[in-house]
Amino acid sequence: MSLPACGIDWRVTHVDGHVRLVEVIHVHDRWEARFPGLAAELQSDEYRRRIVAFAEKAKEPVTGVEKECDEDDYDRELYPKFWEEYDGLLARHSGP
Repeated sequence: MSLPACGIDWRVTHVDGHVRLVEVIHVHDRWEARFPGLAAELQSDEYRRRIVAFAEKAKEPVTGVEKECDEDDYDRELYPKFWEEYDGLLARHSGP
């Protein structure tokens, strides 16, 4: 069984303490929708807070769950490195 590819993508520009989101695309397995002209702008601190909140929420389902690695040494090596980087970035950007 394979899951459909889906998601939302956008381009981020940082300028003078503001973040601008443009070129929004909603991608699904069989189609994509583009939103020309759609843009959002917010202060950098607000953007950072929202991204950190999303990252914290995204981590909830795997918190406290022990990953079972198969015989693939590559996964066994990279999985803890992924979470070390994830947690490090989250700590770095979680301040006031």
